[in-house]
Amino acid sequence: MANAFTGTSAMGNLVQTAYDRALEFALRAQPMFRMVADKQPVQQAMPGSSVVFELYQDLAQQITPLNELVDPDAIAAGNPTTVSVTLNEYGNAILVSNKLDLFSFTDVTAGLVNQVAWNLVDSVDLIVQNVLAAGTQTVRRDPATGNVTYGFGTTPTNPTALTAIDQTANSRISSDVARFAVVQLRTNKVHPNKGSYYTAYIHPQVSYDLRRETGAAAWRDPFVDYALAA
Repeated sequence: MANAFTGTSAMGNLVQTAYDRALEFALRAQPMFRMVADKQPVQQAMPGSSVVFELYQDLAQQITPLNELVDPDAIAAGNPTTVSVTLNEYGNAILVSNKLDLFSFTDVTAGLVNQVAWNLVDSVDLIVQNVLAAGTQTVRRDPATGNVTYGFGTTPTNPTALTAIDQTANSRISSDVARFAVVQLRTNKVHPNKGSYYTAYIHPQVSYDLRRETGAAAWRDPFVDYALAA
């Protein structure tokens, strides 16, 4: 008589799908844009729906020598310029029933709190990114050819497609283009935000053009006086 084997099909009620009770989160992009938006009120007069920042206008340069025997005439100070910032509230909310909280095999509340918190961070970062992408100042052109080397499109999620001429070797971002950008920032008296460095954002695939450069003046040269974050 043949042996009778007791297998999983015979005692299927004892074989169940197992779950890892520790839930993990999907891959997340590290927020980067919010860190450079660091302006905030110093002496805000009162709570309000918007905050007005005022900027002094510097006096015009005076290069004529003064007469030691004549007091200089007083001049009128310039009217300060204003920048108004509207305050808004952002975020999401999730309501959890007691039944779900009691019946779930893991701590649902902790995971949902993490999702809400991350959603706020991620959303604010996109808001800042959209502001940066809204103007033509985010487009950088090759100083030699004038072709667009990199830049946002109308929205960060819908970048402008590069034409055939934009994809040529002369139109790719290079260490020379980065140096030229630093020159323009310094020419326009833009204050660096990290010591003597400015902050730039480029797509990881765009950084490939920089990383493959060779020669003494390439991106890998340790004496280049700029920093790029990819």
